Amino acid sequence: MLIFIASYIQLYYLILAAQTWRISMDILKKFQRKMTGLSYEEATQETLLLLKSRFIHHYRYAKNLLVSPEITEQKLRQVLDLGEKTDLLEYFKNRSNIKTYPGLSKLLDTSKLYQDNFPESERAIISQANDICDHKFVFLGKELQYKEEIDWHYDPTTNYHWPLVHYSKITIIPSKANTDIKTLWELARLQHFVTLGQAYHLTKNEKYVIEFRNQLLSFADKNPVEIGIHWLCAMEVALRVVSLCLAFYFFRSSNNFDSEALLTLLKLLLSHGNYIENNLEFSLQVTSNHYLSDLIGLLFIGLLFPEFKQSKKWADFALAELLKEMDKQVYPDGADWEASTGYHALVLEIFLYAFLLCKENKVAIEDRYWNKLEKMFEYVRAYLKPDGQAPLIGDCDNGRVIIWQKRPTNDHSYLLPISAILFQQENFKMLGHAAEESVWVFGYFGWETLESLPVTELPSSASFPNTGVYLLRDKDLYMIVDLGEIGINGKGSHGHNDLLGFELFYRERTFFVDPGSYVYTSDPEARNLFRSTAFHNTVMVDNVEINEITPGQLFTLGNQAKPTINRWTTTLEYDFLDAEHNGYEQLTAGSIIHQRQIQFNKVLACWLITDTLKGSGGHLFSFFFNFAENLNVEILEKNKILIIDENYQLSLALVPLDTEGLTVEIVERFVSKGYGEKTKSWGVVYNLKASAPQTRRFLIAPCGTEDLFGIDDLIEQIQHWQV
Repeated sequence: MLIFIASYIQLYYLILAAQTWRISMDILKKFQRKMTGLSYEEATQETLLLLKSRFIHHYRYAKNLLVSPEITEQKLRQVLDLGEKTDLLEYFKNRSNIKTYPGLSKLLDTSKLYQDNFPESERAIISQANDICDHKFVFLGKELQYKEEIDWHYDPTTNYHWPLVHYSKITIIPSKANTDIKTLWELARLQHFVTLGQAYHLTKNEKYVIEFRNQLLSFADKNPVEIGIHWLCAMEVALRVVSLCLAFYFFRSSNNFDSEALLTLLKLLLSHGNYIENNLEFSLQVTSNHYLSDLIGLLFIGLLFPEFKQSKKWADFALAELLKEMDKQVYPDGADWEASTGYHALVLEIFLYAFLLCKENKVAIEDRYWNKLEKMFEYVRAYLKPDGQAPLIGDCDNGRVIIWQKRPTNDHSYLLPISAILFQQENFKMLGHAAEESVWVFGYFGWETLESLPVTELPSSASFPNTGVYLLRDKDLYMIVDLGEIGINGKGSHGHNDLLGFELFYRERTFFVDPGSYVYTSDPEARNLFRSTAFHNTVMVDNVEINEITPGQLFTLGNQAKPTINRWTTTLEYDFLDAEHNGYEQLTAGSIIHQRQIQFNKVLACWLITDTLKGSGGHLFSFFFNFAENLNVEILEKNKILIIDENYQLSLALVPLDTEGLTVEIVERFVSKGYGEKTKSWGVVYNLKASAPQTRRFLIAPCGTEDLFGIDDLIEQIQHWQV
């Protein structure tokens, strides 16, 4: 074994030494990327982890052929730290020493509170639960309909049936085009069990318990341990654990939650815990929301079902690792390191629900981790637009730990009432932000706490230098600028080529937008298009990406571009941001540094963008501006752009102030506000063929809906701006 490990390490250093020989074998390149940045000792440990992972896959496959890993009732009783003659159903229905969230501990009171204050949301939950009973689902922009029993491996949207073989023999990209494994993974997370549970307590209708029971038994029967796609990814297994644990608390009071349902649930939890423990998504170089999800799965079993003999070990390990990962994955300014607002919200939920569960069960967590959790909420408060929507920075796959309430994917406003209650901070209570989720989590105590807090105004400008996000805002004027690296220690799994790019919200809606991510593996071409430079509000040089995008590598970006923040100033009258990046430093026609300065005049409600392309050589400079959906775009004289929202009777002008050599054209774009969804939109690109250095300025300002009235006066004024 040691010789084998040493050979792997020698191979790594051989690759490094042979780089000048341009070794092109894919397997060597992949191994090199995996080991880049690691010391000899770390490379040894990483190799051990790789070998262990592959050994486990082969070992589990071979063992599965000989011995079924299914949990029998006899095996279950052997690992339950209870007497042999214990009536399991009576015990688990009546135990009260284990605490879940306050809202679930007093479901009668919580349901009444919800009915009194959210009648429309109550009707929506009941409607969704009825669809679930009819086996109608909507996941990731797709509608799934099953006639009688759910086929957990069949995707009706593409008529594709995933193979029922050992998980180690399945790849996530099937041969059939446009088939996305994530569609059925969403179904098998069983997060809709929460909706059934809510509907049961809101209506007292036993049909929702019966449907839960039928689906529970069906899932266990049709998904033998380690067989099929629902055992392929530990994260999916772990998020299913959360759903199963919550379902227990929703349904255990019903007579239809019988011994068969209980035994099935306990067996599933045990087999899931064993699987997660053996398939942790851990790497010395890179960990992400996947590993965090694995850990919360183990923590939920460990704390909510301590009767398993493995539970204490799982809970202790999971909490210790979660805290280590918070130190690693969450920047000091509170942002998740994956360069994505969507994944920030998911990671925040993981830490939130883990910490709350520990708090309810008197498991101590140091104050510094609670403080960092509060900073994660502060980052959300800062980046939310005036309408409560999140900017679409980086990837998003609609991931949630618990879905208490269905809402648009980019609506992160539900997090603020939870944080207002948890930290009893009025800064997190902002007018118009819903509180439905906080009722299910905190119950009456949470409601009274929230009601006692005054409503605060929208946040002001802010900077998050660790993650590289800057907010230029004043009341209903909002711009977010991304100056961060690609994330995850330079891997860029969920980052985009959006350096120096921005989103802009004016008065009632978003005008300039980041496109979102759309899909991952089901359409590689679209995947790369949505994370490309041209789809973001930034500058492209010679049609070269800011960071290299390699076909086939859907979850990595090149790590060429390094940002530098030259100056950040915020006052009551204006904000000024000056930054640059070196992503075009290696161009064959001559090195280019892109510097962008943004002046936000809060008095005149306008933005001046100055792009300076420093360097040498002749180049094609492309200045991209991409607009949100449902906007009319017109080109006027001197390449001025009029952007109109007819519904709100709002319009903005995009005006180039240095027009020599500039051409402009309207280009087709798309906006994806949720995974699997896209809406047609428009953008413009200004092209300039010229020798560096070059400077071009663009003014964004309000105007009339039919003309550019007042723009010329404003242009005259900005000549005298000083910052």
